[in-house]
Amino acid sequence: MVFKIDPVWKFQIIEVWLWDVHPQRTEWGPDCRIDLVFKDQS
Repeated sequence: MVFKIDPVWKFQIIEVWLWDVHPQRTEWGPDCRIDLVFKDQS
């Protein structure tokens, strides 16, 4: 993902997932047009 190498984002994001492969997607309910999920440093 470009976020992992972008000069600004690479220090803010720990991990990026496509919605279809995010480990918690089943806990959050059905797809509501989300494409990407990311975990940030906070």
